[in-house]
Amino acid sequence: AYTLAAEAVLPDETALRRIDNNRAVSYQHRAQYDSAMICLQRALLVAEKQGESKAAADALMSMGYVRTRMRDDEQADSLFRLADSIYTLTNDVRKRIDIKNDRIITLNRLGLYDKALAISLEAERLADSLGDTKALSVIYNNRGNIYFEWKDYSRALDMTHRSLEQMELTGDTVGIIASLNSSASIHIETKDYAEAIRESMRALQLSDEKHVLIYLQDIYENIATACIRSGDFRAGVEYLEKRNALKDSVFTREKYAVIEEVKTRYETEKQQQRLQISMLRLKKNRQGIFAMAAFSVLISIAFVYVYTEQRRKLQQYILIARQGERVEELTEQTLAPQCDSDQSERSATGLSEEKSKELLRVLQDCMENRMLYKDPSLSLEALAEAVGTNRSYLSILINSRMKKGFTEYVNFYRIREGKRLLKETDCKIITISQEVGYGSPQSFYTAFRNATQLTPAQY
Repeated sequence: AYTLAAEAVLPDETALRRIDNNRAVSYQHRAQYDSAMICLQRALLVAEKQGESKAAADALMSMGYVRTRMRDDEQADSLFRLADSIYTLTNDVRKRIDIKNDRIITLNRLGLYDKALAISLEAERLADSLGDTKALSVIYNNRGNIYFEWKDYSRALDMTHRSLEQMELTGDTVGIIASLNSSASIHIETKDYAEAIRESMRALQLSDEKHVLIYLQDIYENIATACIRSGDFRAGVEYLEKRNALKDSVFTREKYAVIEEVKTRYETEKQQQRLQISMLRLKKNRQGIFAMAAFSVLISIAFVYVYTEQRRKLQQYILIARQGERVEELTEQTLAPQCDSDQSERSATGLSEEKSKELLRVLQDCMENRMLYKDPSLSLEALAEAVGTNRSYLSILINSRMKKGFTEYVNFYRIREGKRLLKETDCKIITISQEVGYGSPQSFYTAFRNATQLTPAQY
């Protein structure tokens, strides 16, 4: 269809735009996001050329969906904002509600909770003006997720229940499953494991009856977590195995989708090249050929430049990280009780070699095994009490061994644990900062950068 529309004497641009939109939907379902973006970018250019504001906004909104699936939330929010500005000009209230719901999700994932909540309230006002019950149920569920991230579980549960009531009134099965899943997550955090299991089982039953797979991994995860925390380890392991089996099957599908994406892109590029040559021959426009060639060269140069810069930055990050690991190894050796102290250290502490090593062994146990550094309120006095000495001896011992103060000593363990969590888990940076003992993400960010010369994201 695209070939016929493009090769017409007067190319049917409206048909080309609609075909590209449809192809983008197909590519999204096949997880071929690059190809979907190419189609949507072409559709956007045609819509702008035709002066079709609504079509342009629809293309921007679809591009935002694709970026969301690609986990590029900042770019997705930027595209959603552009679409929202156009829908505002055209006074399309329903589309504005949809776009605001999309922005709530991306902003929540970016950690911009205040902004997400403000947009949620605005979306509710618009939905109320239309009496749109279904839109309100989605808004309530999304707002519940905001409160959940804030750890305000009471309000999160209230919003989720309001969403569930609206979903049941409209008979929206997918929405009911989503609300039940959100509610179960909240009950797990509030330690109401029986209710979490009940709601998750209901969500699982609906998923099986209606063949809805989108939330199945999350449902298995919630059931397993609730069972394990309530002491039913056998059931917990059973549902973890189901989740892992489903996760493996999804990974396999995505792997083959990527392979298919490469093949499709190759065939698409070949077909597009043939179409371009055919149109150029029909129009006999030599100037167009030169312009296309020049554009391709510029794109290639830009690509090579960007690629080279990214590689250079990556190599720098790797070098810095490896140097940091070497420094960390040397520091660990220095802190080990087996490392003999020098005369200046023994003079500074006034302790014998044997007594110093004994204190270091207890200190190492407190930090390595008991992980006292995870306590945000850990002080020199508290650590000295745990070690069994006074703050003066402990301070002198740390200073003489590390040549640094108490705060830097504690930060060493916190940053080391933070690096491990960044490498081995998918936790958000805000979660990691709390886990390793920092009172705020900004404190973690500053300490991490001072210690490694990299930001957590760069690391």
